[in-house]
Amino acid sequence: AILLVGLTGLFLIIKKRNPKIIWEIKPISGIIIIIILASPWFIYESMHAKFAYDFFVNQNITRFTGIDMEYKDGKRGIYLFYFANLMGGAIPWTLFIPFGLVQFRKKIFKLSDKTWFLIFWFLAVFIFFSLAAIKRGDYIIPLYPALAIIIARYVTYLRERKYNFNFLFD
Repeated sequence: AILLVGLTGLFLIIKKRNPKIIWEIKPISGIIIIIILASPWFIYESMHAKFAYDFFVNQNITRFTGIDMEYKDGKRGIYLFYFANLMGGAIPWTLFIPFGLVQFRKKIFKLSDKTWFLIFWFLAVFIFFSLAAIKRGDYIIPLYPALAIIIARYVTYLRERKYNFNFLFD
């Protein structure tokens, strides 16, 4: 989770060409909050014999890299796995994605920082898990809030331009 947030921030820093952005998200406070919230669970679970190795090495590193992987007979998932998964997971709103991409292409340089943040959030999760050896549909759940907001912004854009989408809002 920390890596995905970091990737989103890194994409935004590169786009804005401003490394000072990192301090706007208050990383020190965030790390302290994560430690306070997560450490009791990790401490409790680490009291069990093999938890730390299984969780950090087997469940995270091995599943991502595929090195010495026992899952799925050691076979990597295909890189395009999440395209179909994403389209199915956002039905019926996926119908707007192709049209939104065309509109996005036309106005790519006029997007607000908020929209760029959502796009980078989506891309960080999508790209990260597409590169992972093990693919599961629930791995990309963190990108759906960003996708939902992006699609909602596009539908709002269409509605403001007097396209008749009232049946979606009644």
